[in-house]
Amino acid sequence: MYNNLKKSHGNPRVETGQEDLPMSQSSREELEAFILSVLPEPPVDFEIQNHFSIFLLCPITDAAINWVEKFLPEDVLKFGGGIVVEPRYIGPIAQGIKDAGLAVR
Repeated sequence: MYNNLKKSHGNPRVETGQEDLPMSQSSREELEAFILSVLPEPPVDFEIQNHFSIFLLCPITDAAINWVEKFLPEDVLKFGGGIVVEPRYIGPIAQGIKDAGLAVR
């Protein structure tokens, strides 16, 4: 992710195009934390909520709604905007969603 960070003699350095500046490990971690804090979160198609005895599969995007219509039975039990899923089925369903190129949170 950080192609401009490299190690030189065991010390991380930042390539600036002009000269390499030494960077301590703590400075590198602070820089990475800052960069991650200002980056937008990737879009999510589904949210999975764990309610222990059941899971709720909540489609968020149109692509997610289309996936549900294509791959899940028509008579699914819906509750609070989500689809009720037994714990034993949530893993394979989540994998099918990921295999279709959709994002799950």
